[in-house]
Amino acid sequence: MMCTGPAVIFGDGNEWRVYRTKQYTYAIFKSDGQEFLFDDKNDPYQMENVIDNKSYREIAEELKSKMYAKMNEIGDSFENVI
Repeated sequence: MMCTGPAVIFGDGNEWRVYRTKQYTYAIFKSDGQEFLFDDKNDPYQMENVIDNKSYREIAEELKSKMYAKMNEIGDSFENVI
């Protein structure tokens, strides 16, 4: 777990957002726009970031789009880094 203690400063530049499905976890960091995609069904411990794997490109774009749509729906002020 990260950013869970009482001394957490959420404006420290380490903010991130995640969109998760039954099979995949997509994440992006605000500070540098670094993206992560994990195939949780085949890699339950999230050891291999497959964001650069061409066979996952369409999935990554779909999850990113869904995540930003949900963020806009709920008024999340996390700045788009795309």
